[in-house]
Amino acid sequence: MTAHREGDFNTKLALHEKYYSATSSALLEHVDGILEEIDKAIKKSDAHPIYVKNEHRRLPLIHRHNEFVRETFQAVKDRYGGGGW
Repeated sequence: MTAHREGDFNTKLALHEKYYSATSSALLEHVDGILEEIDKAIKKSDAHPIYVKNEHRRLPLIHRHNEFVRETFQAVKDRYGGGGW
């Protein structure tokens, strides 16, 4: 934080290089976790389409949003997940 506040680019770069692998792993783990959660939510709403339509009028919108989020996170994983960050 001190390096950032003081504009110490060289220290920031050294820290990024030092922790690159750990940061990359954590980010990919996060992306995988989001994909897993979104898949569960999409499957749940797909399993009960009549209930969703009749009882929860906003769930179709939420479902489309979940699909959009899934596509976005999948694109990130496809771009960076295969060859590392």
